[in-house]
Amino acid sequence: MRYSLRPLLAAAALACAATPTSAQEIVFRQIPWNAPRDTVRARLEAQGYRYLGVRERGALTFVRPDSAYVMVMLRGVEHPIGFVTGDAARGERADARFRSMADSLERRLGNPVDRRPDAVRWEAGLTSVTVYLRTYRNGQRAVESVWQGPGWLDETGGDPDGPAFADLPAGYIAVSQNRERRVAVDTSAITRLTPGALRARYRVDYPDPIDDDLGGRYDAIVYGMDFDCPGGRTRMYSRTTLLRGRRHGTSSAQGLPWRRVTGGSEEARALDGVCRARGRSAAVAARPAASRTFEALPAGWRVVDQDEESRTSVDSAAIAPRGAGVYSLVMRIEWGRMEPSPYGQVDALRGVTEVDCRARRYRIMHFMLELHRRDVHVTPVPPAQAAWNAAADKPGIAEACRLAGEPWQS
Repeated sequence: MRYSLRPLLAAAALACAATPTSAQEIVFRQIPWNAPRDTVRARLEAQGYRYLGVRERGALTFVRPDSAYVMVMLRGVEHPIGFVTGDAARGERADARFRSMADSLERRLGNPVDRRPDAVRWEAGLTSVTVYLRTYRNGQRAVESVWQGPGWLDETGGDPDGPAFADLPAGYIAVSQNRERRVAVDTSAITRLTPGALRARYRVDYPDPIDDDLGGRYDAIVYGMDFDCPGGRTRMYSRTTLLRGRRHGTSSAQGLPWRRVTGGSEEARALDGVCRARGRSAAVAARPAASRTFEALPAGWRVVDQDEESRTSVDSAAIAPRGAGVYSLVMRIEWGRMEPSPYGQVDALRGVTEVDCRARRYRIMHFMLELHRRDVHVTPVPPAQAAWNAAADKPGIAEACRLAGEPWQS
């Protein structure tokens, strides 16, 4: 059963607590992911929710007297693969509720793997939870959360607002997906090396072709890997690039040493997926503490996107209308530490960007490398960035439009 989550998410506004059963799993309200639907219903009814029946392509729907509700997505008709939840905190109360929920989950689950002004996400193994702050067509603000269990990506196709990926070959299951890539493991070709180690393949798909180091192009990479489940280690033995389903090139990596993987990484998700497919748990090392530090923003600057790798901000005083929903913005991407470049050390990239909020697209007009907010070098804008691009895969554009007074059309 494939779910369309756009109508499911369009109505939600939420609040719930998480209790991870182990370091490798996030669960919703202590309901196991393998619980039968009758158990799910009994647990939610015991918490004050009234069962409304089956809605939205098989989702079980529950509501409380205060309008809080839960939608339960099932694999087939039996086990839950996801929960979309909501509560009565809407409108002016939504922003405070969003911050409160994010803080509560961070105390329980630790550092998030992705933090943005309107979304915060935690992952553990094949499970995750994301809290969203939404703005709808009528200007209403609402908070949503989506709890994803094993099998979610295969049933839903991932993020409904994100880029489209090609269908996976038979035998593959998706274990991670975001705007930039999808990671999937081949469960049909797993062999045993030792009592604790498995040999398998995983692939990374990209929404658009990218250039490789040898001048070719690919939109997928298949890695042949050995996975040490109890040791939390991997080692690669082959790498194959693909373009539109056809093999582009294969290289051997025999003899590489074992490498410890850390939580939240691409290899950690593949390790967890392969080990789970054979009924084993993976001892993944904890995610290391962030080593980046972002300075205080100057007056008038507002953060529109932030994760563990960078922070994007907009100078609200420099937003200029160009007509018909188009605005010129000064945006700055900081990396939280100095990075080498051909022009010396840099720590940020400042650019002039035009955004078409009504058509949901953007283009880059100017780039400047910076160090400690001082200009270092003017960088040419690549032709592909100078042309209009869809904003679905560009974090921060929606929030920038809101700052400009042009609500993002959900």
